[in-house]
Amino acid sequence: FATKEELFKWLQAEKFNPAHWGAFTLENCLQVDYKEFTFATAAGHAKKVGISAVLIDLEAFVLKSKDAAALREGLTTYCKQNELAFLVVMTMFMTADEQRHRQLLFFQECGDDTKHCVVFFDKEASLPLEILKLPETHRDEHVAAFNQLNTAASRKQAAPLIQRALVEPVVKL
Repeated sequence: FATKEELFKWLQAEKFNPAHWGAFTLENCLQVDYKEFTFATAAGHAKKVGISAVLIDLEAFVLKSKDAAALREGLTTYCKQNELAFLVVMTMFMTADEQRHRQLLFFQECGDDTKHCVVFFDKEASLPLEILKLPETHRDEHVAAFNQLNTAASRKQAAPLIQRALVEPVVKL
């Protein structure tokens, strides 16, 4: 039998195995580790937000779609199926030198909630973001992508920030 440490190492390697993630569709990636949250807004409305944790980089994730239109269609369909106001994709991946990286993608078909969240994240500063340019063929005005500079922050830290952003009165963008 494997020791507990050997088993942990094997499971960790399999979890991040690009071959597994390479076989998944865009929707499969969104479903693997997905959680929903219902947050109140400053106006007292409820917003249902989906947050998917994906273990490949955002470029590999968006390239699962043929182009920007297919990416938007896939994300829109997922949001409609789950009745979401918007979707957040949080990636975490390891480089060959064992460095952990995190990225964030915000998607909203209509409305400014995600833009408001990004402004709030920037102002709040515990989860600093750096704009990430997606491949030119996959850029869309409804998709905002970022490198997450605080690599220790997971969904447990991001979800409360999103909640705080939504309850803060909206400033004109």
